[in-house]
Amino acid sequence: MAWVTLNVDQTPMATYVATPDGPGPFPAIVFAQHIGGVDDTTEQYCDRLAAAGFVTVCPDLYHRQDKAIPFEDVYSASEDVLRVRDLVVGKARSLKSTLKDDEMVRDMEAAADYVTSLSANKNSRIGVVGFCMGGRVAYLVATRSNRYSATAVAFPSGLFKGEGDNPSPFDKSSDITTPMLGLFGAEDHDPSLEQAKRVDAQLTALGIEHSFHYYEGAGHGFMNPHNHDHYHAHAAESAWSELLQFLPERLGVD
Repeated sequence: MAWVTLNVDQTPMATYVATPDGPGPFPAIVFAQHIGGVDDTTEQYCDRLAAAGFVTVCPDLYHRQDKAIPFEDVYSASEDVLRVRDLVVGKARSLKSTLKDDEMVRDMEAAADYVTSLSANKNSRIGVVGFCMGGRVAYLVATRSNRYSATAVAFPSGLFKGEGDNPSPFDKSSDITTPMLGLFGAEDHDPSLEQAKRVDAQLTALGIEHSFHYYEGAGHGFMNPHNHDHYHAHAAESAWSELLQFLPERLGVD
């Protein structure tokens, strides 16, 4: 596992790289960070995907912003750091509000260019995956690029919101060219169960291959083991099982 620095829009962009053991080559995944950035949680997601046989890269989508507060404490459950957690959550929300869709797409594409240049990658099969805010980013990327062979989104928040004059990712669903996996908490509010099923129905109407799964008793962030308020162990492991079945089927693992 390592960090590399890529350059996007004349700005250095730190990018986490998780590579499977063995000689490869391996299929690739570009992973989109959640609101906490490329923090310990995001690194663990990438490491788990690498352990399953995918060389995985995750760009820091906040690289254009000043990150004065580290994200590592954002999901700490300790009572004595609640004030720090509140500061970090506030900072994360502030950073998220400055993100622009066109810039994030360029960031993700730069990461995709990098991973397909690696000898560890097969160059032909690549997927895009994201949880929470990253789920929206992955969906967005799937509407903008046809280079991917699979898209997976988990509880993608803000899917119905556009940035600036841009339409929302949902509004551009007809441009998706990849099979999609969707993982949703039935108790979530963004997206709600009704909204998730609306996306499901839209993809069905468009004839886009997809498989959506809904987990009873699970809310937003149910796959994040550091989010003590919302982590749902049974739903999380079921969702990971679906993800690690879907990706090899679409991308292949030797």
